[in-house]
Amino acid sequence: MTKLIIFDLDGTLLDTVEDLGNAANYALRTCGFPEREIEEYKILCGRGIANLLNDSLPEEARTDDNRARMASLFFPYYRAHINDFTRPYEGIPELLDTLSAEGIKFALASNKYQEGAERLIDRFFAKYGFVSILGQREGQPIKPDPAIVGQILAENPDIKADEVVYVGDSNVDMMTGNNAKVRTVGVTWGFRSREELAAHNPWKLIDRPEELAEAVLGSFADRVERIVRRASSIMREKNFEIHTKGGDVANLCTSADIGVQHFLYDELSRLMPGSGFLGEEEDMTDLNHEYVWIIDPIDGTANFARGIAECAISVALKHNDHIELGIVYNAFREELYRAEKGKGAYLNGRRIHVSDRSFKAGLFCCALCVYKKEYAQICNDIIMEAYPHCSDVRRFGSAALELCYLASGTIELFFEYRLMPWDYAAASLIVEEAGGVLTGRGGSKLIFDKPLLVVGANTKENHDKLCAIVTSHTSENPYD
Repeated sequence: MTKLIIFDLDGTLLDTVEDLGNAANYALRTCGFPEREIEEYKILCGRGIANLLNDSLPEEARTDDNRARMASLFFPYYRAHINDFTRPYEGIPELLDTLSAEGIKFALASNKYQEGAERLIDRFFAKYGFVSILGQREGQPIKPDPAIVGQILAENPDIKADEVVYVGDSNVDMMTGNNAKVRTVGVTWGFRSREELAAHNPWKLIDRPEELAEAVLGSFADRVERIVRRASSIMREKNFEIHTKGGDVANLCTSADIGVQHFLYDELSRLMPGSGFLGEEEDMTDLNHEYVWIIDPIDGTANFARGIAECAISVALKHNDHIELGIVYNAFREELYRAEKGKGAYLNGRRIHVSDRSFKAGLFCCALCVYKKEYAQICNDIIMEAYPHCSDVRRFGSAALELCYLASGTIELFFEYRLMPWDYAAASLIVEEAGGVLTGRGGSKLIFDKPLLVVGANTKENHDKLCAIVTSHTSENPYD
């Protein structure tokens, strides 16, 4: 998934050729040399100002003295006229708006001198908050040396090379991206030809800015994942308020829960207009839609409120009666579980599968129904009957994460007497796609519109054994 786009500047984001050409022609004219056509500068640009000035001189005049005099004339003129005619290419502001709204970060890698690069970004793109702006600097190699990309990655250590896309308009840019071993996109609206770009086998070759958004935003599930990751920034804020629900000190809600749910509602509504929502907070119930998002903004709020890292954002997309997409994200451990129907289950992009441990060797995750303590004795009886036959019991305080631990082979057995749909909807698909078994009481099908008793295991054999224990102590599902 793309987290950072590194842009070239001249010919990619901005059409700068007229201002560059005018400055170079001023220097040529003042030195008594013939001027060049503006179109010629599209070929001369791309390897830094020193090479631009050298190559603009007549071949026989390319001496150190002439290069120095050209530079002394070019820079003052260009600084004074740097954006007389320079403008973003059509569609670039809209592209950056779209990508920024998806949480993608931007950086600049240019062979333009550093001061000029910074000035133009500040003039045209300041609102986007480029995380790195690197131009040509003394003592630093110029593109196509990949060092500039390496420095940007060093300045943004949370981003890996496979999460980067490099975008440029010249053969120099294509070589830079390829040398840095990142996905490289060539744009044909700039200074060089499609043929020149294609010769370097870029990842993508695009003719319109909106094609870049289509290329880097990825699948529908990728976009949902990006929204969930962005929502997690609200969880990381230190100053949040804590409230109880109905005066129950065990049932907490924080301002972060509310903030995450509002953010998810806004962003997922924008992504899928007309979809419904079922959320834990503020009585968010709108189920009369073909597609319904089932959201727990923070599963494990009691842990979250106490600074315990066992808490997660849980987002499921239900299509009619089936979960099509499930994402559970523990932001504090940077663990994102994800599953799409029929496509397997993944943890941080790595395929996961339930373990093959026996009931006897299995870890059993369970609870005593904290919000309905009148059911505690039933839960205790179930736990005590199962306990002698399994390895040990665990309780992490987040049903969504416990189910993901089942999916990833960390635990083998799961039981909760009364869960709400947002507690298990997303994780249910993750368990299913990881090869596990998750049902209601007596092996009944999961439902997603009311509380449910939930039983899970890594294998059908283990599930049937645990299910028999649960059924022997219960008479019905706790729907109230």
